[in-house]
Amino acid sequence: MSILQKLVLASGSPRRIELLQQAGIEPDRVLPAGVDETPLRAEHPRSLAKRLSKEKAEKALASL
Repeated sequence: MSILQKLVLASGSPRRIELLQQAGIEPDRVLPAGVDETPLRAEHPRSLAKRLSKEKAEKALASL
């Protein structure tokens, strides 16, 4: 049984793409999510990262 996996990068950051390529990873699709990355008031950096990654993943999934 074969499982087909695709990597979708939900970021338009040239640096993120470069880092993946340096690691030998080429995303199948790049879908910049267009999420407002402004931290909420008093939002901890870890919470910000979790919130943004979830929002970006949800937007990218909806556009597939």
